[in-house]
Amino acid sequence: MKLRIVAFAFLLLFALAACGGNEPTPEPQATEAPALEPANPQPAATDQSPAVPEATALPDDYPAPTTPTLPAGYPIPATPTLPANYPAGVTAPLLWIIRPLGQQCSEASTYEFAVVDEAVAALTAAGVEVYNAETVSLAVCESCDCPTSEHFRVQIDPSDLATAVSLGWQAEP
Repeated sequence: MKLRIVAFAFLLLFALAACGGNEPTPEPQATEAPALEPANPQPAATDQSPAVPEATALPDDYPAPTTPTLPAGYPIPATPTLPANYPAGVTAPLLWIIRPLGQQCSEASTYEFAVVDEAVAALTAAGVEVYNAETVSLAVCESCDCPTSEHFRVQIDPSDLATAVSLGWQAEP
């Protein structure tokens, strides 16, 4: 019985707290609504019309670029030169070219060159001077239409690139 009285008292207090008492809520006071403007007002007439941009000049009419000048006392940069141990007669930086050993899914006996020395000999016979040569492994796709991961990598004079390309080589990216 005592438990019922305590439970009833608790529910009564809870109900009184939820109702919040008898205080009247204040009524909102009426205020004037702002005047509404039309949704699509017409632009006001002005005496000034927007300036129309002039036609741009043709690219041939652009002024020549100015040559930058260095501040007084600024050291003049040295002209780049080739290293002292560079091959005689070579006037430009050497170029690396590359060629795959062969195609995947084909027999090794069908490869044009079995080792890099044979590839170098073929380039030399065609009149291309080879300065460095190596065999490298590259990441390639795994399909019968893809080259093997083994590639020959050769360093030549850039003037010999056209001859090397005609022999199946390509400039290294």
